[in-house]
Amino acid sequence: MNFFYQSRVESFSSFVSNDNTYPAHLHRQVEIMFVIAGDLEITIEDQTHALSKGDLSITFPDKIHSLHTSHSSRVLLMVFDIDFLQDFRKAFSDFIPNDPILYVGQLTEHGKNALSWLISLSKNMNATADMPNIKELPNHPVISDTTKIVDEQNDISPNLLYTKSYLTILLTDIFSVLTLSKRNTCTDKNICENILIYLDQHFQENISLESTAKALGISRFYLSQIFSSKLHTSFPSYVTARRLDYAEKLLTTTNRRGTEIAGGGGGCGRGGFL
Repeated sequence: MNFFYQSRVESFSSFVSNDNTYPAHLHRQVEIMFVIAGDLEITIEDQTHALSKGDLSITFPDKIHSLHTSHSSRVLLMVFDIDFLQDFRKAFSDFIPNDPILYVGQLTEHGKNALSWLISLSKNMNATADMPNIKELPNHPVISDTTKIVDEQNDISPNLLYTKSYLTILLTDIFSVLTLSKRNTCTDKNICENILIYLDQHFQENISLESTAKALGISRFYLSQIFSSKLHTSFPSYVTARRLDYAEKLLTTTNRRGTEIAGGGGGCGRGGFL
């Protein structure tokens, strides 16, 4: 399986996305997806689930997942740190859901209303090039962001306060439906994360299994074993896939030529991409 570690800096982000297809990746945040229209597939840890209008998925931290739309889809995506809502931190840290999929009909009226508001509030949040906002949303009033509630240290956006409130209601409903199992304790969890973070920062350079192992303070054999047993791929395959993904993004978002990118013009160090 080819995948990459997605480094995110924001504590919360929310997007309404059209026709979303996204390669296998993992991150330290929770990801909730609600299908507004259409159909798509989400794969979480090698388990593929078909989703249609009204379905929700919840991906816990450090779980490899991907999205694929064959025809058309419109989804709300919410990604947030486990510290964003402290009341749920232990659940996200210590447990995983037996089934990460549920239907909007399983929510209470409070949960349904919270979900509608979260869709509406997402219009006021910044979007990325990968997940652009759209305008065709249900008619819900949007909290004005022109005024600020001020505490002693920070200006707090009303949108953020409402988002936390509605997300708390939604998660309360979700956890009343989910069946959870204790997360398997993995002594390699931290080293796996450190490996992927290191490669995310250095994949453009002329790195090797040996140089990466030395930088991380582990043996070459142990690093290779982590890739095969825990990450289900090889070191060369992972690095090559990460470079190709990056090259594809450069080709679609910049004016650089393919030969320039392949030769290292995209910032891939002395050895280029391959």
